[in-house]
Amino acid sequence: MNKLFTCLVCCLIFHTSLSAQEISVKGKITDSQTLEGISGVLVKIDHNEISTLSNADGSYQINLSDGYEHLTFSSSGYLSQNIFVGGKTEINISLVKSETKGVAPKKSNQVTVGFGQQSKEELSSSISQINTDDVTPAPLVSLEQSSQGMTTGLMVQNSSGKLGGATTVRVRGGSTLSNSNNPLYVVDGVPLSSGSQSNLNPNNIASMEILKDASAAAIYGSRAANGVVIITTKSGQDGKMKIDFDYQAGVSQSPKYLDLYSADEYNQQLIEFQIRSVPNALELDQYINKENLAAWEKSETDRIVFPNGNEVTLPAFLSQLTHNTDWQKQVFRTGLSHKANIGLSGGKEVLNYYAAVSYNTQEGILVGNKYDRLNGSLTLNSKITSKLSANMSVNYIHAKEYKLLDEQDLGAPLQAIVLPPSDSFDPNNNYSLTVRSLEYNPLTEINHSENLGFNNSVIGSLGLRYDILNNLSFDISGGVDFSNQRDERRQGPETREGSITGRSQLGENEYRNYIGNGYFTYSPSFGQDHKFSLVAGVSYQKT
Repeated sequence: MNKLFTCLVCCLIFHTSLSAQEISVKGKITDSQTLEGISGVLVKIDHNEISTLSNADGSYQINLSDGYEHLTFSSSGYLSQNIFVGGKTEINISLVKSETKGVAPKKSNQVTVGFGQQSKEELSSSISQINTDDVTPAPLVSLEQSSQGMTTGLMVQNSSGKLGGATTVRVRGGSTLSNSNNPLYVVDGVPLSSGSQSNLNPNNIASMEILKDASAAAIYGSRAANGVVIITTKSGQDGKMKIDFDYQAGVSQSPKYLDLYSADEYNQQLIEFQIRSVPNALELDQYINKENLAAWEKSETDRIVFPNGNEVTLPAFLSQLTHNTDWQKQVFRTGLSHKANIGLSGGKEVLNYYAAVSYNTQEGILVGNKYDRLNGSLTLNSKITSKLSANMSVNYIHAKEYKLLDEQDLGAPLQAIVLPPSDSFDPNNNYSLTVRSLEYNPLTEINHSENLGFNNSVIGSLGLRYDILNNLSFDISGGVDFSNQRDERRQGPETREGSITGRSQLGENEYRNYIGNGYFTYSPSFGQDHKFSLVAGVSYQKT
């Protein structure tokens, strides 16, 4: 019995020692079609935090605890595979490209960080990534709306409810009191200075990365003091042509109106104001109450005689204020919106493409406010040789905005709420008020003036990449950010400011921004868990 117990203990100790021995698994990951090695493939042990990435030639090596785990191989644009190791020390695998052909997958383990990419596991700085899968189905108009509430440290606030209004964007709050706090936007490698990012089509965006900390200054300098938003547009992928079409329609309206005076209440306030304006108003204060005001208003008298013998003469126009106009309903409306987008994508390994056209029109909830936008985009990626590749991206924007006056300007729509609700207007007489014609009706400004804004913008980039060695490459790229913004304001002779002859204003701004980059990237690796990336080059920008 003692011998049997001793034997069992020895077997247990021997089995435990075998289980504790680590084994190393290596191999090569290739493309199932080209048989070329795939770099940057994530190799991860299931139910474990241990992982590694494949080298430039597709080779990898990872240590396992006992050799009987499962390994998951995943990479952007390829179908993931889960393999049972089963004690093997060498596993070669071929990955099949994703069935979702035509448009590059949006979810990726790679994060764009200025000149290049890093896997999420390697990030050491504060970077947030917004997944466009979550925002594309939403009825969004601007880029800022697509990022609102999608990540921490990014504040997006609309300054007004008007279409085309400015949007405040802050990355981790403001940093200056006197200068701009807006982040730097980089679209397909082109830093923008025109502000055209607001008019990009959210449907064409593949990924958005927000660089929040000071490390962004190492790439973009002082321009990155307020953070950097890196935008990558969609690109094509190998496969047959794929056509995507989506259409959205919607309505918008004010959920609630202000609780303002009715026509009777307004007239009663006029009567009270007239009574309290006479020299002996204190003697009449005892007669001013809700019941008496209602009785005087209904009597339509032009003179009030009080029991103490005092008399007050009411304005002559008071008897004409017999209308009942809801001025809020005159300037507010139910706005309709339509949005259509069509995209073509596909190609072969030598050349793949993505092209899209979208049209968006939206009416604001205020009469006279409207926004129209036409977007066009084209992206080409070419594998010229086994070492040389090229890419091109062009985004065109044409926007037309029917703008409203600011609230402090004479004739702004919301100024209608202070007009007498017991008065009305005559459309055949320039929308002038029927009784109190000296008060300016905003409907006159809306119907007899135009306040238009036009924006024609082009954001384009062209780049070449040459792989000198497996871990050494050279990139050269150039880009342009062009924007022509024109404001036109015409006021007819019916308006206050355009009285007699009319009035016209024209303003135009043109932005030209050129960028050129040339840099080497050296990415050696040492063993399984040690590697670094060195980037050296020059960048030139002219605005």
